[in-house]
Amino acid sequence: MPRFDAIVSSFTVHAPVVVIGSAERRKGLSALIASGAADFVARDEEHCLPETLDVIQRRLRQTAAVVGESSEPFAASQEDFGEVLRHELNNPLTGILGNAELLLAEIRRRDDGQLPEGGRQRVETIAVLAVRLRETVRRLSLEWEARQAPKR
Repeated sequence: MPRFDAIVSSFTVHAPVVVIGSAERRKGLSALIASGAADFVARDEEHCLPETLDVIQRRLRQTAAVVGESSEPFAASQEDFGEVLRHELNNPLTGILGNAELLLAEIRRRDDGQLPEGGRQRVETIAVLAVRLRETVRRLSLEWEARQAPKR
């Protein structure tokens, strides 16, 4: 019954599996029960329902605890992603603004409308950093969409 065990084991991640049956049936499911993939409740008229409810509640608490633990790293990764986003956008933007401000200040100082010495290099730096910023925004937006896709 290994194939059935694998199917039930994968299902128990989403919902508890409780088998209600006779003692003979329990023997046939011993491997499945021993692996923790399913719980067994002996069928009797007096205790069957309360015991089944207890088992289901215990399994649901275990699942909730696992889900809570697994969501903590995701929350931390969201914060890390925000830090990376700020860093990746801020670096080229600072270079663009710094070079543009220096170039404008030099043009205003000279007051002849001509590019100052080194002005061409500053314009090229601005262009390179602007392209880098655009590509960074594209890459990060794709990463963001990929992170959001499982939530939808």
